[in-house]
Amino acid sequence: MTLSRDEMRRELDAIKREHEADMAGRPGLLRRLFDPESRVPAEMRAAAAGAPSRRQLLTAGGLTILGAAVVSACVEPPEERQIPVTGAGKETTTTSMSSADMEAMNLTVLRVGQSIEALAVQQYEAVVGAADAELADVLTLFAEQHQEHAQSLSDTITSLGGEPYQDGSQAWDKPNPALLEALAEPIALATDNTGVLALALILENVAQQTYTYQVKNLSEPELRAAAMSIGGIEARHMAVLLGIETPDTPTAQAPFPFGKTLDAVKEGEAVEVVGS
Repeated sequence: MTLSRDEMRRELDAIKREHEADMAGRPGLLRRLFDPESRVPAEMRAAAAGAPSRRQLLTAGGLTILGAAVVSACVEPPEERQIPVTGAGKETTTTSMSSADMEAMNLTVLRVGQSIEALAVQQYEAVVGAADAELADVLTLFAEQHQEHAQSLSDTITSLGGEPYQDGSQAWDKPNPALLEALAEPIALATDNTGVLALALILENVAQQTYTYQVKNLSEPELRAAAMSIGGIEARHMAVLLGIETPDTPTAQAPFPFGKTLDAVKEGEAVEVVGS
């Protein structure tokens, strides 16, 4: 491997500094946004984020899966609402979301992110022993950062009034079972350095592209900023992994994912599992 270990270490140190600075600043921002005593304008809280479909599509590593299952563990069941009867009137339609719908969408997006972070932690801890010393050091650092991301998202969800939700077998703050199923093959192949690296690239790719894509579905600027900052860390993770995979091809190491959302958890028609 011709990749300079000094260059690798400098990049990892830079990622660590960026991550620590980001994590230190985020809690205050989010508490300030949702503090009842804060002066955040009502218009900002009610800013529409569009009306995305609840059916989701995930493509990862050449697999297309039934994406609704990815999000199902992250959505709270709808509340029963009484519709007031005010007399006959002309029926109208609208594409805007209510404040309650926007808050629910915020929670769903954050939970999707948290379930991906939890999956990365779980898998890195499981496969690190099959990696060589260099990759093992990298994955150990990445797992620590994914764990901090997951905890930050958990704190944010709680601050938004989110409640733990289970779909019968899976808590929303645990690795998403649909993602585990979709990645069954690369997980099974992660028994040596090559397989571990391939799995890590898929995990980081799905993570950062999901944050990039889903940021438009968050209704608050502070939440969008938080999602993009986490996504930026994931993109740098991927750049490091690409450097390990293709040490002689510097152009392949650029954090290109911000120009792509193909592998994001996003809106779309649910389809059956197909091969690559």
